Amino acid sequence: MTERKLRLEPSAFAVEIAQEMTEAERGYGLPCCVRHAHAGGQCKRAASMRVYELAFCEVHGEEARIGALSELYDDAATTIERVDNPHAPLENAEAGHLLSSVVEMLNERCIELGQSEDEALLRAYPVISERVCTETQAYDYDVVNEAPYPEDVHMNVRRELHGLMRRAYEKGLIATLETLEEDREEASAQVAFALDDRERKTRSRPTLVR
Repeated sequence: MTERKLRLEPSAFAVEIAQEMTEAERGYGLPCCVRHAHAGGQCKRAASMRVYELAFCEVHGEEARIGALSELYDDAATTIERVDNPHAPLENAEAGHLLSSVVEMLNERCIELGQSEDEALLRAYPVISERVCTETQAYDYDVVNEAPYPEDVHMNVRRELHGLMRRAYEKGLIATLETLEEDREEASAQVAFALDDRERKTRSRPTLVR
């Protein structure tokens, strides 16, 4: 008998934190909330979606949506893995199997989101030369095994900020969300700048092995 693969539907919370605005909401003409200097200042596009109840245009909203859901699924997988501890195995083998299946599906969702994440970041945050951090500018990709890449450093900061924003959203701390969003924009922009910097510096070189 063929084993049926467990299907996991997105939770109501996952749907709630990142969703398209209704036509009525778009009619209000809300501006996109992105305004950090590293993002080019106040975005001039109209908002068309909400992430953590903050209003974003389509371009910035897609980047924020991917980041929010990636953090949510990654943290959920980590939380479940703490329950399914190999050093303290569950007495019920079926429970362990189901938990492992859920973790696998959550990781698959993170991978799917990650496939479009770099492109979304680069679209949302075009490079502003004078805003690229000095560590990124100075990074030498010819140095073997130099780590971590600048994009990874900024991506980790971005991920942590998404986690803080998710918790602030759960508690209804809108003012905190707005403050954290500016920090998130800075980190996201620096990820995009670092991605572009790596592409330019390594364009004609052999593929780097990390």
